[in-house]
Amino acid sequence: TLYGNALSLASARAALSHVMTARACAASSLLGGRLAEGLRGLIAAKKLPWSVVQMYPRVDVFFLESAPTSGYAALEEREDTDNKRLRALQRAFFANRGIFEAIDSAGPCCSFVSTEAEVELYLEVYAQFLEVVTPLVLAS
Repeated sequence: TLYGNALSLASARAALSHVMTARACAASSLLGGRLAEGLRGLIAAKKLPWSVVQMYPRVDVFFLESAPTSGYAALEEREDTDNKRLRALQRAFFANRGIFEAIDSAGPCCSFVSTEAEVELYLEVYAQFLEVVTPLVLAS
């Protein structure tokens, strides 16, 4: 099988023992907290009715005043046509500035190798993005 071999198992053991340590998890969660806090501040400064959710190193912005309270509600927010367009615009805006998000249905995630400088860069680009879209969002 693809993963049921000695090399894959040894690689997994090495990753869990030397990379994905409790210390590394705590550090990435702290960076996720910094990112969430920064996004909340930027969104509040623009008076946008959006919410930010953090789950350890992963952060997500919902284009709702209150964060969804269920997976179904989150899915409904993701399926909204205007939200899809805004997310696509954000992805293109960020990609044009060298920031690529791996999953279009999830927000940014601070990995084990993320740095404070990368979080600050993300927040700088998000601030630029808000400068462009806030007038459009508030007008609609």
